[in-house]
Amino acid sequence: MAMVTVMHSVIIPTRNRAARLRQLLDALVRQAHNASGVEIVVVDSMSTDDTRDVVTSYTRQYEFIRGCVAAEVGGSAARNAGIKTSLGRVLSFLDDDVLPSPRWLRATTGAFENPTVACVAGRVKINWTAPRPPWLPDKFLYFLGEKDYGETSRELEWGEYPGAANVAFRREDIVRLRGFPTHLGHHGDAIGANEEVYLCKELRRQGGKVYYVREAEVTHFPPPHYVTREYFLGRARVQGAANAQLDMMFGRTFRWLRLGKSVLLHPVDHLASRVFHALDRPALAFKHRCDLEKSRGYLSSFYRGFQAAGANPGPLNH
Repeated sequence: MAMVTVMHSVIIPTRNRAARLRQLLDALVRQAHNASGVEIVVVDSMSTDDTRDVVTSYTRQYEFIRGCVAAEVGGSAARNAGIKTSLGRVLSFLDDDVLPSPRWLRATTGAFENPTVACVAGRVKINWTAPRPPWLPDKFLYFLGEKDYGETSRELEWGEYPGAANVAFRREDIVRLRGFPTHLGHHGDAIGANEEVYLCKELRRQGGKVYYVREAEVTHFPPPHYVTREYFLGRARVQGAANAQLDMMFGRTFRWLRLGKSVLLHPVDHLASRVFHALDRPALAFKHRCDLEKSRGYLSSFYRGFQAAGANPGPLNH
């Protein structure tokens, strides 16, 4: 590896998913063998299963695979550890429970030939290992990581963002922004959100483009406990809270508009969830329950941030 200039680093934060990690590494090895200047960095986020043994077996077999250990548990912390360890000019981030399509590596690397592209958002499709629940609305499939902006690659518009399960940046940009914000995203065993959204907002503010690459596709295998009402309601509260954090960091006008929307729609969603439940429309009823929890998370987080900032909420540090 020392004799090769690393152009592309694939960074994989992982925790207690040794079996899934093997499948992911096998898929990436097949692609990396047909490319030059590629390395794979696996970041063990203090796993308690045999993840360390799996990583060691691959690093001994392939010189372009390296491993490191994150100093704390959390998605952003693990990705930042991978950034420090990696050598590539392009940094891709994959969750440990995805499988990339055969063209993923080439498509992701190729997108950065356009010098205006600051971030590549890859497609994420869900693999349903069990039948999809009838109560699950399309609107909240992104809580399971789905990101699908269609069959045509294009620049993403305002309000469209990548998913952390399949995203890539230029090293110079992500280092300048000091990596992923650790106050957002998963922390410890608690779920989180919006760490990749924060980076994209900053890059857009500096003139960078976020580009959706349909061919850079991965399949996500969500854990069974994610496909439950309890998970979705908790994830909705977290999303609302994370949205409030971002609104307090980016723009005064928009945060007051979203605050007003949350206040106004709170009773509407409460009533609608009851009405659609009575009409035996489970997906619509649950959609409004999730919207209600998002509003609650937003209002609670906004109030805490407003108090902490002395009635003048501003950027949060990370």
